[in-house]
Amino acid sequence: MRPDGGDARKLYEVDENSAIGGAEWSPDGQRIAYPRWHQPVGGKFEWHFENRDLKGGPPTTVASDFDLTDITDWSWVPDGRIIYMVPDYGDSRENTCNFWQTRMDITTGKPSSETEALHKLVRVLR
Repeated sequence: MRPDGGDARKLYEVDENSAIGGAEWSPDGQRIAYPRWHQPVGGKFEWHFENRDLKGGPPTTVASDFDLTDITDWSWVPDGRIIYMVPDYGDSRENTCNFWQTRMDITTGKPSSETEALHKLVRVLR
């Protein structure tokens, strides 16, 4: 939409068994990335990190994992990588998370590398 709210248009929608958790623009402003959760009726909960061209077309999957349901934060950084943070519930320390990155071809929205771990972060609460 324009700054005054005019010309608003719907970019994407999901069915009643899915949810989208926010969105972020690609570095060139031509794509939008978002996490999507989906639970088929009677099925396991699925998580997908997707992006779409603003001109339309199907989503491109950046990463996905079954039963991974809690991306805490993410960013599509200027060098084309998508970096996201996921809590590590298997770690006995509180507030532990892992950072993951996927290098992207921002023109096509397709990953240009495998998703890889960056490092583990333990947040200390005082």
